[in-house]
Amino acid sequence: MARQHIDFVQTQFLPWQSGLPGGQRPELRVKVLSRDDQDGSCSVIARYPAGWERAEPESCEADEEFLVLKGGLTIDDTTYGERTYACLPAGMARNRVRVTEETVVIAFFNYGPPVFHAGSPRPSSYDERKLVRFIDTRNQAWVDDEALNGRFLWLRRDPNTADLSYLQTARPAVGTGGQAETHPHAQEMFMLSGELHGGRGIYRPGSYFWRPQGIKHGPFGSLTGIVLIHRSIGGPLHYDLCQPDEPWRWNPPHRPIVPDDLRSIAGRIGPTTSLFD
Repeated sequence: MARQHIDFVQTQFLPWQSGLPGGQRPELRVKVLSRDDQDGSCSVIARYPAGWERAEPESCEADEEFLVLKGGLTIDDTTYGERTYACLPAGMARNRVRVTEETVVIAFFNYGPPVFHAGSPRPSSYDERKLVRFIDTRNQAWVDDEALNGRFLWLRRDPNTADLSYLQTARPAVGTGGQAETHPHAQEMFMLSGELHGGRGIYRPGSYFWRPQGIKHGPFGSLTGIVLIHRSIGGPLHYDLCQPDEPWRWNPPHRPIVPDDLRSIAGRIGPTTSLFD
């Protein structure tokens, strides 16, 4: 994976652009969160205008995961409302996609770029084992996992790489016991609600990070409770606990790590504006 280390930005301050990376779907307004400059994989926030539609069959070069943040969309006979999730494998035919009201999703294009091809045939790359047709995250059972120090709603496990996508919660005033951690895989996060205090500052709704493997971080704690969407990329979720470089404290200073092209927004602390504006 060749994505730059981002820890962290408030996505409210990222600029909207026309279309997905590479130029497709020009009618959409898109915020690019991160992008792999080798295979074109990317993570985006995409805003569909009311009435947007694709009435002809098509398929995508990448596996596409999405979680609806606002509004809803219908793909073939399945309607996705707020906080619903799907993973549609590369090459899966979509005969019709339509949006009746303005809709905002966070989308992850895995193992390839967000390139769509017209036509209904499914190429040999289609792997039905990867399909997650529909999950309403508001009506699912969460699992307490003491070994991983959290409460989880598992969304996807890739059958080939064991990459994971999941929602995670923490109760108010719960931290990681004063320990830091590293992972043998990349880790990606978007905050849906709450407030999380950690070594790089205070993560609020709309905050996003991409951490390459082996980056030490934490400990963390929350005074409000949190809901996050997390992904492990490069293998199954695994924690290696270690001693932190600095003592734990609430209200840590804002010290993001970002590439040069995000420095103009990295110091902005949010949210002071809606994610959907």
